[in-house]
Amino acid sequence: MNENRIVSQITNVIEGITEGNHHAVKSILDDLKKEDIPSDDLKKLYEAVAVLARKQEEAGEFILSLSHGELDLDPPHHNHFIAPFKELHSNLRHLVWQVGQFAAGDYNQKVEFSGVFTESFQRLAQSLKDKETIQKALHESEALYRVTLDASPDGIILSDIHGHITMASPSAIQLLGGENEQDLLGEKFLRFIIPDDWDRLKADIEKLIQGSKIQANEYRGKRLDGSLFHTEITGDLIKDEFDNTRGIFFDWRDISDRNRAELKLQESEQRYRLLVETANEGVLVAQGNSLRFVNPMMLEITGYTEDELHSKPFLDFIHPDDRELVQSNYVKRLSYDPVEPRYQFRIFTRDKEIKWVEVSGAAIDWDGSLATFNFMTDITERKKTEQELERKNAELLNLNAEKDKLFSILAHDLRSPFSSFMKYTEIMAEDLYEMCIQEIQDMAVEMKESAISLNSLLENLLEWSRMESGLISFAPSSFLLKPKIVESMALVIEAANKKEIQIQYDIPDDLLVDADENMLKLIVRNLGYNAVKFTFRNGTITLKAKPVNSHSVEISVKDSGIGIGSEGIGNLFSLNKRTSRTGTEGELSTGLGLILCKEFVEKNGGKIWVESEVGKGSTFQFTIPRSMGQRKIR
Repeated sequence: MNENRIVSQITNVIEGITEGNHHAVKSILDDLKKEDIPSDDLKKLYEAVAVLARKQEEAGEFILSLSHGELDLDPPHHNHFIAPFKELHSNLRHLVWQVGQFAAGDYNQKVEFSGVFTESFQRLAQSLKDKETIQKALHESEALYRVTLDASPDGIILSDIHGHITMASPSAIQLLGGENEQDLLGEKFLRFIIPDDWDRLKADIEKLIQGSKIQANEYRGKRLDGSLFHTEITGDLIKDEFDNTRGIFFDWRDISDRNRAELKLQESEQRYRLLVETANEGVLVAQGNSLRFVNPMMLEITGYTEDELHSKPFLDFIHPDDRELVQSNYVKRLSYDPVEPRYQFRIFTRDKEIKWVEVSGAAIDWDGSLATFNFMTDITERKKTEQELERKNAELLNLNAEKDKLFSILAHDLRSPFSSFMKYTEIMAEDLYEMCIQEIQDMAVEMKESAISLNSLLENLLEWSRMESGLISFAPSSFLLKPKIVESMALVIEAANKKEIQIQYDIPDDLLVDADENMLKLIVRNLGYNAVKFTFRNGTITLKAKPVNSHSVEISVKDSGIGIGSEGIGNLFSLNKRTSRTGTEGELSTGLGLILCKEFVEKNGGKIWVESEVGKGSTFQFTIPRSMGQRKIR
């Protein structure tokens, strides 16, 4: 027989006893057989209620006998219902009337009997009255409890002390895969937990019995259809008024969705961490003025440890010239203002090396506060390549400009000598027999002058082309300076003698230099020709040399010529500016010789400069290394 039906019938018996409805009580007890009751607790309750019904029936028969005047009957033993009526001798009829009222449920009748009967009767009336109030409150409480259970999203399960389910809420029925409560009643709750988790749950229940509450522990459940789920269970004991344990209250919460979400989150975090830790870019989180997170590549790029990067403001790692840019972009990102998605700046490594990096980032929430999440790429090698390309492009542009300038020089400066040659050769071819010896000699002298000019130009042009092509080898050696300078001036002296220009030397005989001999001769020869060209007839040119210090010698070529203006001085050593002028007697000049002088001086580790004033001559000075005898003297 269904336990719920048995409980309902026993409840009706109690209500029949309370209302004095003996026929209803007898009918229910006749229908309800003890052997049909499956539960031991319900059997004990049935027996107690049956005894109470029999005692009430005995009491009713005794009271009825008293009402018939059968006062000689002995009252039944151990029946508390008739104990207060032993002294019903003189007031029997009044008592019968009151009993009728009492049986009708009126517990407020005034009893005016003497002795303990009055007190007992009133106590019984009050007890039954309180019981009726309690039963009414219990019914209301059960109704409210049922509404609460029905509305609870958690599965509520009640079991007896043996673990059999006695009640299940709708959420519990759905969670465990039942269609209605009958599918679960009588089942052991352990059936719905996989065996691997039984020991843990039994241990929690043991703690509960010993006085501790079950904490929210996670278990793996199994529904009626065998499907698995994850649940979180809490519980408490159900006790009666005498503090005896009558059952267990379980709260089952389905956490399958939560576990799946947590698993996905863990998988996502693992993938994220794997990507961050193995990324070829540095990953960093900046918050406030500090770095809150860095990945291993950041340590490789900077050379710092993680603790070192966390210990100082991040601006300390940035080149001072770039800190304002980085700070400005950082503030803009935090304010969601427009900012370049990627930008470049320099950082300091732990070894004080300067590296170029490129950074992109976005504003994020980090531990409840605004921060920036950034990717950093080391572009030092790329930057070096870019700078090298820029340098090469600049050199190429310069070479193109110099080429254009050179062609301009050739077009201009070669035209005049060749024009003279063509003119004189044409005259000699057509009028040679009509010309006298002096005229032929004069034309030969002019042609010689043109040839000398062309030879000087072509020689410089050849040296310049060899220099630009990298074909000139640099072979420094130690030698006495004065003999080499005098030797270099041998060709210049012929031009100087023609203009009656005096050449003087102020050079120590024992002064040693350490330079490329061929380059030094070209430098001196070009500066000498240049001085003769722009010095008036009967002028003076002085070549002077002196030690500057233990490592350097200064050589100067001073003339008493026309001088150079301040604007012209700045353009003397550049092909990009036209600096050629005609000499004091119309000599041609290309400016290419001075450019060669500058290149060869710098190749030898020196520098060249000029001091000049218009009308007062010029002094070209340059330095070369001084020899301390380390090389073999030539």
